[in-house]
Amino acid sequence: MNIDINKLEKEIKDYKANFFSSWNDEKYKWEAVSWFQSHWDIKSSNFTQMLETSLSKTLNLLGAQHYFPRRMIKNFAMVAPEDVRKMFIDLYNEHIPLSDRIYKFIKESDFILEKYKSTWRNHFQDYRTISTYLWLRYPERYYIFKPREFSRVSQILNTSYTFKKGATPNTVLQAYELYNEIKWILQQDTELKAMLSDVLTRTPNCDPDLELTTTTVDFLYFLDKNNQKSQKTFQIAGKKQEKDIPPLTPPTSKIHYWWLNANPQMWSLSNWSIGEIQSYTLYNDNGNKRRVFQNFLDAEAGDIAICYEATPTKQVVALAKIYKKNDGKHIYFQKTESLTYPIDYSILKNCEELNNMEFFANPNGSLFKLTQNEYDFIMDIIRDTNPIKRTNENIGQYTDEDFLNDVFLDEQELKTLKSILKYKKNIILQGAPGVGKTYSARRLAYTIMGEKDDSRISIVRKHSVNHVANFVN
Repeated sequence: MNIDINKLEKEIKDYKANFFSSWNDEKYKWEAVSWFQSHWDIKSSNFTQMLETSLSKTLNLLGAQHYFPRRMIKNFAMVAPEDVRKMFIDLYNEHIPLSDRIYKFIKESDFILEKYKSTWRNHFQDYRTISTYLWLRYPERYYIFKPREFSRVSQILNTSYTFKKGATPNTVLQAYELYNEIKWILQQDTELKAMLSDVLTRTPNCDPDLELTTTTVDFLYFLDKNNQKSQKTFQIAGKKQEKDIPPLTPPTSKIHYWWLNANPQMWSLSNWSIGEIQSYTLYNDNGNKRRVFQNFLDAEAGDIAICYEATPTKQVVALAKIYKKNDGKHIYFQKTESLTYPIDYSILKNCEELNNMEFFANPNGSLFKLTQNEYDFIMDIIRDTNPIKRTNENIGQYTDEDFLNDVFLDEQELKTLKSILKYKKNIILQGAPGVGKTYSARRLAYTIMGEKDDSRISIVRKHSVNHVANFVN
């Protein structure tokens, strides 16, 4: 068991104490499942209408401020009903690995969005949304996955699960493992089961929730919300105690973060040399101000920019800094790093943590603001595949125990992998993009070397023009 049982039992006690008083506000989850089960028909002659009706009771589960997945899947179904029907057929095909189904649903959504990009800018079909579709269809086995909720719940319960920023299909699988453990504990609580039975008996049109999966979803929401509320109370109390304490250091100028967007046919950020300084005009060829002109005025020397190449590249390819503040005509950038492994647009676009990013709201323009949290989040993803080179003095030991803490495998599986490598000299890791193949392979190398030294690891990528047999040879 990977959970602090004492902490979990305390939270369950609090959940039960609030269960009846919050039922009227939360019962819509059980009602949404029941409604969906009653109206879902993948073979419907009017698929679009059926889809809209089936999802109509989901309320804030598929719609909130700046978050419109229910509306967008309906829009997609209106313009491409058979494509969307096929997306759901594949998503609900239990013979296909879950990570592959999730990845395919997102890629198909990307394809439809690209086709109608002049109409829509975001499809909102992310991991949270897709997990909700799965939960509605198979409420006995799937949960609603929210990246930030998973991260916070893991911390609250002191679990051994590690959460990497930038959710992937593998993150969803990891969350489900944790949620299964929590559900098992809830299933042993006869008092809670009696309470649920009582309210379901008195409330019509609710899913019976025989496995307590929806109850687990509701408990996770309560656990996250309850602890955030406690944290805010603590912070407010702390501020009252500290309000008369003067600052120890004078305020310093704050670094701002920017998203630099370039058309690679006009300015190739990937071919831009490290250390080279490039100027960018504040006005276009017609003499008009660049879009979001205020950003060009606000950028200060020393600010950091994440460099993104637009279509057809659609990747974050480099890092830069503002070398010199605008002089009324130009602003000056200096490249600080090229990314050996660029970050695809789709990886960032499907991160709930970046939903409010200025660039994603309207990508027309060249310089966009990034919040501190958005910058930190993107840099975590960048550093996962583009780590900073360590000096020999900073190389740390890496043991089997470190591997087991980092990678979602058990001790016997690690022994098997090391044995295969010893005698066969190769391993093929299979899975959809984003499930953690590179992440796991790198850490397997660490444990074999006994140290975390990236200078001794080489990653070679096969290009589509080369035959796979030549690549392996």
